[in-house]
Amino acid sequence: MLVLAIAAVPIVVYWGTVASMIESWSSESYRHGYLIPIVCVLLLWRDRANFGPLRLSGSWVGIAALALTVGAWLVAQATAVELVEQVSVVSMVTAFALAVVGWQAYRRIWFPLAYLIFTVPVGASLIPYLMDSTATIAVGALQSLDVPALREGMVVSLPGGTFEVVEACSGFSYLNAGVALGVLVAHLMFRAAWKQVSYVAAVVAVFIVVNGVRAFLVMFVGSLSHMRIFVGRDHLFFGWLLSAMALMYWVAEKYSDVQTAEPARGAE
Repeated sequence: MLVLAIAAVPIVVYWGTVASMIESWSSESYRHGYLIPIVCVLLLWRDRANFGPLRLSGSWVGIAALALTVGAWLVAQATAVELVEQVSVVSMVTAFALAVVGWQAYRRIWFPLAYLIFTVPVGASLIPYLMDSTATIAVGALQSLDVPALREGMVVSLPGGTFEVVEACSGFSYLNAGVALGVLVAHLMFRAAWKQVSYVAAVVAVFIVVNGVRAFLVMFVGSLSHMRIFVGRDHLFFGWLLSAMALMYWVAEKYSDVQTAEPARGAE
């Protein structure tokens, strides 16, 4: 497919940077990165009938965007800012595609190419804030049940034991994957931009609250059982069981406007 060949050019040319991204996917927080390129290819394959023959009309805007992303990559490499290198290479894919095929064709293929942004390992700076929100929600729920809970930083002391909210408890791993999934579902289920943005924002809020509830249940049950239940890695797996993916998909399906929305002119 011509689109895949075009997308592959920046990836091959800047393979060193791409390889650094792939290496980061071995981390639990970014393991969904392995699936993102597969999803992009499947989206392109699914909509191949709507593309028709792509006319390589080109775009000066795409050329300018490509020049900017290459320049950003050069500066990032010279200053050893790996994250900017990675974002620049992923952005080059969409910029190069626009530069080659032009706006009319680009409107049909932009999302699968732009979705590659979720291959970039970003967001780790949010972990301390997620840890704080997790502890706040958990302690608030405990106190609402009149459970004596003393919080000192990330340490919560209960009658049946003491718990510490660490990085693994922040929920960053499945929030990261959940946002990527939420953006995909929003694109597939909604046409109105405000619905897409609202849905992704709701996914973020729900996942943060669910992780706080998970921490509350771990602390509550762990304290009652005097640290015999939900201790060790048991509670990490339990967090996945409480993830809101199925619920949020049901919401998207219930309020989807895909069937009622008129097809976009660029895809006709």
